[in-house]
Amino acid sequence: MVAIDNILQKGKTLNREEVISLLELQDDNDISELLCAANTLRKEQIGEVYALRGVIEFSNYCENNCVYCAQREENHSLDRFRLTADEIIDITRHLINRGIKNIVLQSGEDSFFDNDIISYVIYSIKKMTGVTVTLNLGKRRFDEYRAWKIAGAAGYYFNHESTNSELYQLYRKNGGPENKKLHLKYIKDLGYKVGMGEIVGLPHQTTSDLADDLLFLKSIPVNTVAISPFTPLAFTPFQSYPPADIKLTLKAIAVARLLMPNIEIVSGAFLDRLAKNGRLTGLESGANVITLNFTKNYIKDLSHFRDCNCIKDFIYNEHTLLVANMNKSGLKII
Repeated sequence: MVAIDNILQKGKTLNREEVISLLELQDDNDISELLCAANTLRKEQIGEVYALRGVIEFSNYCENNCVYCAQREENHSLDRFRLTADEIIDITRHLINRGIKNIVLQSGEDSFFDNDIISYVIYSIKKMTGVTVTLNLGKRRFDEYRAWKIAGAAGYYFNHESTNSELYQLYRKNGGPENKKLHLKYIKDLGYKVGMGEIVGLPHQTTSDLADDLLFLKSIPVNTVAISPFTPLAFTPFQSYPPADIKLTLKAIAVARLLMPNIEIVSGAFLDRLAKNGRLTGLESGANVITLNFTKNYIKDLSHFRDCNCIKDFIYNEHTLLVANMNKSGLKII
C-alpha cells in the first residue's frame, strides 16, 4: 500500500518512484486525497482565480504526420482551412472587446504562414492593446522564433510527445526529443515563456513514461503545461485505440501541480469528452487555466465564419456560456 500522506508532504521534491506511485493510485479515497492536496496547493500559490485563454486556430494544414493527430498530412478526409492575416487580427479585436487579454495563435506546422505573415499579425495585435500573444505553431526555424519575439510574442507552446525516444519516433516520426530540447533552450534564451502540451494515455505510454515526462517538464522548467487525455480520432493510425482514463489524466494534473506549484496548468477541452464537466473537474484537481477555441467550430462553413456579425455572435455566446458555468461552480475567471 502506498503511504500517500508521506508522499504528498514531499510536494515538489517528489522523486521518480514517488511520482509513479501517485500516478498508479487505484483506491478512490487515495485519488481524492491526491486531487484535494493539489487543489489546496493551487489555492495557496495562485488563489481562487482561473485564467481564460482565447485560442485562434487559423490553419489546420500540417506538414507532419503525427499518428495521433487528425491534422496529420496524410489525413485526406479533413476539411482544410486557412484564415487570412486580417481575419486573425479581426477575430482578436472581437476577443479583446469581450475582455479576453490572452490570445493563443495556433496552427499545424504550416510553412505557408511564413516569418513575415506571423510577424505582421503579432505586431498588428500588439498595436491594439497590451494583450498577451502566445504562439503554438510547432517547431519552426530559429530565425522565426527570434523575429516573432521581436514583434511582441510573449510565449511559445510545443506539444510534448514523449521523453522516451522510441515512443517519440512512433508518435511523430520526425526528429527526436533531443532535437526538441535544442528548440526549447533557444526559445527560453530568447525570453519566451515556455508552454508544453502533455497527452496522457497515448498508446504504449506507461505510467513510468508519464512520470518521466512530468519530471522533464519540471526540469526545463516550463511556465505552462496543458494536460489533455488521449482521444482516438478518425482517420488516424490510433483511431481504434481506447481513450485515456480520466482518473489518470486528473492524477497527472495533480502531480504536475505538486511538482511545479507556481506554474499555469491548463484543463484541456478533451476532458469534457470523457466526463460531464470534465474541465471543471480538472480545475478542481490543481489546474488554473481554461482555453476556449474561437474558430474551429466554423471550419465546415468558412463563408459563414467570415461574416463579421457571425464572429461577434459566436464569441459572445461561447464566452458568456463559459463564464456562466464557471460562476455556477463558484469559480472566478480573470
